[in-house]
Amino acid sequence: MRANTTNAYVISAIRFSFIVACLMGALANTVRGQDTLLVARPGLVSIPDVWQPCRIHGRQFWLEMPLHPRTEELFKKAGIYDDPMYQEAALRVNWRTIQESDSPLYKQLLERDNAVALRSGYFVYDPKMSALKKEDYDRFISDFGDRFIGIHGIHESMGWHASHFDRKAHTYPEMKKQKEPRKWSRWYLALKNYYGEPVLPEPILDLDAAYEAHRRLYRAITLKPYYKVYCTTATMMNHFVYEMGAGMVSNEIAYPGGSNQVLAAFARGASRQFKKPWGVFIAAWGGGITGDASTQYDFLFPWCRRFVGNKIIGGWDGSPYSAQSHSLQKRYLYVSYMSGANLITHESDQHRGSIYVANYDRHREYSTKDWLPTLLRDKQYFLSNHGEFFKEFYNNIVKKHDRGVSYAPIALLLDQHNGLTMTYSRDYLLGAVPYSEADYMMRATINTLWPWEHMQFGKSTGRWEVNRSISGPFGDVFDVITNFAPLEVIKSYPAIMVVGRVGIDQKFAGLLKQYVESGGTLVINVKQLPDALAGEDFIGCRITDKRHSAPAGHSAIDKSSIPEDKPFEFTEVTATSAKVLVRSAGTDRPLPLVVRNEYGKGAVILTTPDYLKPQGSKNKMLNLFSHLMKHLTNELVPFSVEGGVEYLVNRNARGWVVTLVNNEGVYKYPGRKEIIKPEGAKKATVRFKGEASNVLEWTTNEALKSKVSDGTTVVTLIVPPGEIRILEFWKLY
Repeated sequence: MRANTTNAYVISAIRFSFIVACLMGALANTVRGQDTLLVARPGLVSIPDVWQPCRIHGRQFWLEMPLHPRTEELFKKAGIYDDPMYQEAALRVNWRTIQESDSPLYKQLLERDNAVALRSGYFVYDPKMSALKKEDYDRFISDFGDRFIGIHGIHESMGWHASHFDRKAHTYPEMKKQKEPRKWSRWYLALKNYYGEPVLPEPILDLDAAYEAHRRLYRAITLKPYYKVYCTTATMMNHFVYEMGAGMVSNEIAYPGGSNQVLAAFARGASRQFKKPWGVFIAAWGGGITGDASTQYDFLFPWCRRFVGNKIIGGWDGSPYSAQSHSLQKRYLYVSYMSGANLITHESDQHRGSIYVANYDRHREYSTKDWLPTLLRDKQYFLSNHGEFFKEFYNNIVKKHDRGVSYAPIALLLDQHNGLTMTYSRDYLLGAVPYSEADYMMRATINTLWPWEHMQFGKSTGRWEVNRSISGPFGDVFDVITNFAPLEVIKSYPAIMVVGRVGIDQKFAGLLKQYVESGGTLVINVKQLPDALAGEDFIGCRITDKRHSAPAGHSAIDKSSIPEDKPFEFTEVTATSAKVLVRSAGTDRPLPLVVRNEYGKGAVILTTPDYLKPQGSKNKMLNLFSHLMKHLTNELVPFSVEGGVEYLVNRNARGWVVTLVNNEGVYKYPGRKEIIKPEGAKKATVRFKGEASNVLEWTTNEALKSKVSDGTTVVTLIVPPGEIRILEFWKLY
């Protein structure tokens, strides 16, 4: 039976009306104890159409796995060939399959009903694909139709290597001076083959020139304009890669340059904005004994390893326990799925052997005395650790439960060409242009919502992977959209916050006014306000030229004080029709720091401290920002979660789902099996702002005890170290 069938989203009129009525009651509880509302329409009683997951060949989710005679043989011997995890997977084959329509592999693909991806190169598409005849490509498109995901490749091309040579090297001789000349040569050859010369536009002094360099590179490495591009990793450039025409965009998650939650917010928001599917590329790399590392299982014993390159000063090592912990990779899998990913693939199933199959039994204790009889016996095959938790995930979560729609009611509005590639460059836009104060607002906002930059990091402590998965203070309830978003997408979010340097021309200003007028809530800073939005009727105040400094604020929202670490600068405004929500403290007279003006059915929230961050701060927002986020999420999210765990929210056909992730208690040293410390367990308390008679935990299939009081359903549970718990609240009253 096909997983994730469309009937999972068919809700009867009676059930829908019932849930709506329950949610209306829940919303009343959302803001209980709060004197002032921020948003014009707190919460959602229905999921917007543009939030519905995109579908690939009729399904909203696929695991991507390789189809090759060697891997099929491995899967048969390990006992997963006939498992739904593989039989229902999206299948990846080499691009040359297009040319081999009479081959057994091509015929096998035609006989099956799986989605199909073509593999072509890694950093760039295989240059030999330039000789592919268009009639052969068109025949493949005709044969496979909507089953065809795209041509898998251009891995890390957007935002990584290109960013480096944008700023430092524009010709091949200069590229050769860089640290990795073999990789630079790929860009050189791609540009030379496509344009006839390898030179990028010079000089790269501004963001427009840097983006033009990326456009040239994208066209060069994808070879033909009619190819259906499946960009493997976009490194926060999802919106730009979709703009360039890619049909599918994934983000690589693993590296210490932006947690997986940050990348999911970019990917999901871009997918909703461009109405195209998104995926996740799980990388099992990093944290090697001498350099990099990769998780690999094709060994006779679990303690074996191999070194590639110089094992003393560089290179990388591979073993079952090399790279990131298995716990972290399992969390990547579950969080990516519940975040709404349409496709998930694992990087290590494209290298030596298979990430899902081991040559030893992981349930057996091996002794060093076993080496000789093991060498002499026939080679055996077993499910690896990854094989087991991927199989458990697919059969017990994907097949049995309806994840519904990822719920992210707050959009962070960035410029389409924001230049943010923090995975590889935190101080240069696209690795080429220095950040401005406005640009640092992007980095500071992200690091305040998901504080990965402040996490302890170091191999010597066993905590080197600690900032890959973050338990943020406000939950994973944010999308990233841009100023290229159409009105339909903009209107789907109850609240939108403008972040960083955003180009707002007359046309886009008109869309934002329509958004507010129809019931949306726009949060914008004085420094970001264009003339087209500065009208007193829209913002409810007059902006002056006067400047002030204050050490703190006082909130009328909840009658609290908001102290800051140091004084901040702000612009004086005079409220007319707007209501002052936060005033300065410690100044000669209280002055507005946050004002709210009703406009049509919606509201504009104007903030006056410069970019809502301390002057010169690269990665921290003011406490005032956190104060606003606390109240925005309180009004818009139907759950509150205590206990220091990460949480995500989904809405499915029969209720609400909250995913809890404990990112603590797992210690990973290079090349060694992770250490699970029991004291890292978290006691989580989940409060659902509504009444539910049933709470089902998916990973254990356990009905949890709950207490309903004063219109709120409360559940308390223990989340073990490095583990996931998924709670479904249903039979709402």
